[in-house]
Amino acid sequence: MIQTTIIHNFMKSNLHTILLTALLMLFGQSLFAIDFEVDGIYYTYLSYKMVSVSYRGSSYNEYSNEYSGNVVIPASVTYNGTTYSVTSIGSRAFWGCTGLTSIKIPFSVSSIGSYAFEGCKGLTSIEIPSVTSIGDYAFWGCTGLTSIKIASGVTRIGDYAFYGCTSLTSIEIPSSVTSIGGSAFEGCKGLTSIEIPSSVTSIGGYAFSGCTGLTSIKIPSSVTSIGGYAFSGCTGLTSIEIPSSVTSIGDDVFEGCTGLTSIQIPSSVTSIGYYAFCGCTGLTSIEIPSSVTSIGNYAFCGAGLTSIEIPGSVTSIGQYAFSGCTGLTSIEIPSSVTSISYGAFLGCTGLTSIQIPSSVTSIGGEAFSGCTGLTSVEIPSSVTSIGGAFSGCTGLTSVEIPSSVTSIGSGTFKGCTGLTSITVPNRVTSIGDEAFSGCTGLTSIEIPSSMTSIGDEAFSGCTGLTSFKIPSSVTRIGESAFSGCTGLTSIEIPSGVKRIGQHAFDGCDNIETLRYNTNAVGSIFSGMKSLKTVVIRSGVTSIGNGAFKGCTGLTSIEIPSSVTSIGNYAFYGCTGLTSITIPSSVTSIDIYAFQGCTGLTSITIPSSVTSIDSYVFQGCTGLTSIEIPSSVTSIGYQAFDGCTGLTSIEIPSDVSSIGNYAFRGCTGLTSIICLANYSPECSSSTFEYVDKTACSLYVPDEALSDYKTADVWKDFFNIQGISTGIGQIESDVPSAKTFIDLTGRKVVTPQCGQIYLHDEMKAIVR
Repeated sequence: MIQTTIIHNFMKSNLHTILLTALLMLFGQSLFAIDFEVDGIYYTYLSYKMVSVSYRGSSYNEYSNEYSGNVVIPASVTYNGTTYSVTSIGSRAFWGCTGLTSIKIPFSVSSIGSYAFEGCKGLTSIEIPSVTSIGDYAFWGCTGLTSIKIASGVTRIGDYAFYGCTSLTSIEIPSSVTSIGGSAFEGCKGLTSIEIPSSVTSIGGYAFSGCTGLTSIKIPSSVTSIGGYAFSGCTGLTSIEIPSSVTSIGDDVFEGCTGLTSIQIPSSVTSIGYYAFCGCTGLTSIEIPSSVTSIGNYAFCGAGLTSIEIPGSVTSIGQYAFSGCTGLTSIEIPSSVTSISYGAFLGCTGLTSIQIPSSVTSIGGEAFSGCTGLTSVEIPSSVTSIGGAFSGCTGLTSVEIPSSVTSIGSGTFKGCTGLTSITVPNRVTSIGDEAFSGCTGLTSIEIPSSMTSIGDEAFSGCTGLTSFKIPSSVTRIGESAFSGCTGLTSIEIPSGVKRIGQHAFDGCDNIETLRYNTNAVGSIFSGMKSLKTVVIRSGVTSIGNGAFKGCTGLTSIEIPSSVTSIGNYAFYGCTGLTSITIPSSVTSIDIYAFQGCTGLTSITIPSSVTSIDSYVFQGCTGLTSIEIPSSVTSIGYQAFDGCTGLTSIEIPSDVSSIGNYAFRGCTGLTSIICLANYSPECSSSTFEYVDKTACSLYVPDEALSDYKTADVWKDFFNIQGISTGIGQIESDVPSAKTFIDLTGRKVVTPQCGQIYLHDEMKAIVR
């Protein structure tokens, strides 16, 4: 509304300049050509022995006209022996004559051209004796003009004729006038009263707009048409009577008439236009006749109405029709209405009750938004869709959604902080974006099995929500759908969900248990520090990239045998995770998968895995043992970098390469068994910072000489061959067991990292 007003005012203030520029471009100097001059007044020939008073200056530079002082126009003028009758005052004849103080117009003049006296700021009064036509913009901006008498012969007052005559206090309109042009008296702030004669049939748009001094006006029964904005901004107007000849109240007719306290709408009126009474803050009541069938958009927005009766004839209530009517306490919508439009009662903070008839099938977005006084509402079973109808209704504590509703629109109950519980009927298939966003008082909600979609931010900020069951029918969970739901402690995502939007559970700082059966989870729970237990249901085939990255509280996870891949960063930084079993179905573990899991003490890698990727276990300082299956052929870059708790490791026989820094900083290593018959390719950084004098290297007998000469491997101080292979690795060995070292001596207390005979097999003790 504000933007519309700004554009309107800009266009009006520049209109005459635009028109003038266009005329100059089209006709050039010929516009202000003159034919002769007598006694300082210039004339232009019209027809046989008739002339018109014309512009005196040499060009249309603003306010450069030369007429000033008191000017008397003669009824006739003689030039070169011929006498001419002066019959008109031409267009722009006195345009911009700021020095003109008075003018006498003879009875011979029948017309005053457009812009004739525009900008004559010094002119204080004028009498128009026998004129029949007053052109558009004739007295535009004559700010010094206080009164004017129009002759009885005038039939039309042109558009903008007296626009901006701010000092004009009175004007007599003769009974000969049939129409008052658009903006004819717009901005005449000094006018306090005006009598419109019964001859007038139409009042143009903006005719009296901005006449702030006008307190009352009587529109005669002859008037059949009142243009848009005709009385807009008449802040002093307290009452007005509309005759029965008028059939419609146009757009913005009384907009901003803040002083208007009463108005009678006749039974002839069938429609009330857009913004018709918008901003009429003094208007507390109005009777709408039964003839009215439609109420336009914004018709009563911001009005001072405390009560209103909408007749049964009305079938349509426009958008924002009663928005901002803060004094309105109750309203009854007739059964003739089938839909409540967008924002119809938005911001009616005083509204405590409303009756919605069974004829209504749809409630538009924001229809009752911000009605903070509403405590309950009954939606009839005829309604099938609810838009953002009740957003910001903070007083609303309960609402019953009928079974006829199939969708809950965007923002429907957004910010309804008083709402504690709600049941969604079983025909609803979707919950729109922000539908329940910010409902901090909501503790429970029942979602039906018909639901397929939960919109973006649908339940964001519902801090009181302690549990939420997502039905198996749901296929989509929108972005930030549950963000900030700090009361949630557990969540289960069913197999039907195919898409989960970003940040769906951001800020759910108290979720401890997660169960899911869909590959759509991705990295949605990444960084959730409160998460302790994750149960992945059978059917999930992959753990996505960054799935549980930074979940420092995670202590337990169940990975089903259906999972075939673990994505990069999947468990990155899960410092609370102490052990994990990877099923034999997993064939790939991507980079950084377990990096920084400092609490992890042991892990079993299945034989289905053929390579250990880069950084997979980097920084797992608590890891003391790991079983690398014989299927592994390569160990990636920095795979075990910084695993300071690792005391021994067995490298399978098929490993052909070990990446740079793979075991860098594994300062706890005391033994390495490498079963490859050829020393795997590696670099000087592979075992960087490993104490090669304290860590024993065990290799196959047949490859002993190879390892002793191979780069990097030869740097180990104690390299021993094994002919029978290592049968097992013992740790925490009971004292009852007997060990024999490789020299045949009985050992009571075996040393970590050394090879012994045990149960007729070779064993290494950690």
